[in-house]
Amino acid sequence: MSYIGGFLAAVPVARRAAYEAHAGRFAQALRAHIPVRAVETWEDDVPAGEVTDFRRAVLAGADEAVVFSWIEYPDRAAHDAVFGLMDSDPDLQALGASLPFDGQRLVFGSFDPIVDVGGGFGSGAGGASAGESAGASAGASAGEGATASATASATAGRTGYVDGFVVAVPVANRQAYQALAAGAAPVFVEYGARRVVETWASEVPHGRQTDFYRAVQAGPDETVVFAWIEWPSREVRDAAWIEVSRDARMQPDAARRIFDGKRMIWGGFRPLLDVRVAV
Repeated sequence: MSYIGGFLAAVPVARRAAYEAHAGRFAQALRAHIPVRAVETWEDDVPAGEVTDFRRAVLAGADEAVVFSWIEYPDRAAHDAVFGLMDSDPDLQALGASLPFDGQRLVFGSFDPIVDVGGGFGSGAGGASAGESAGASAGASAGEGATASATASATAGRTGYVDGFVVAVPVANRQAYQALAAGAAPVFVEYGARRVVETWASEVPHGRQTDFYRAVQAGPDETVVFAWIEWPSREVRDAAWIEVSRDARMQPDAARRIFDGKRMIWGGFRPLLDVRVAV
């Protein structure tokens, strides 16, 4: 079963090109070791929330944008191997020491997929249309040089837009949440989304300044869901949300009984980098 590394970061707008190049070099450094898909997306339609939102999650300043990103590993063992490489691979060590953003505010964690519709490990290209972060969305409805060429080839015909979500869900409601998400996914498939992925916290550390728990004000009886929807374009996404909001099959009342939608954070992001790194 695949395994997900999820990340949120605040990046100075003026350093966007540097961030994209750095992310591309990181993906290249993994190429010889671990088969992964690495996706980086840049804030585009991220609303301010009454209680929580993406910008507050990373303590973003006025001159910073939010990055929503993930790495898909074939399994937990591959994920764990990356951390071993950080201690032995000089290229990865150098990249870790030269972040083009404030790493102390980086939000990160590892997650187990509980819903993956329209894809599977490493997916993101055509094939069957897939859906969104269905459980989260059910609640919502209530670089340069080699890096640049790698980005162009990797994103051609693939994900054109991403909706990202982070949700606090009571641990006791895992089965109910998963059922809600699985039931809503086909609705998003019909309206044109490429893929639905919902993941449940596996190893999510507490940070000094920021972390996933703080991002959604999770209580002691709650855990974190990291989820996303992949769309072919912003236009398809915008039209789909109108239809989803009208669709009688969605269950906003059920969602409210399963998790607190007021603390969910969500927003739209444009892909910077979508690279599948193969051994």
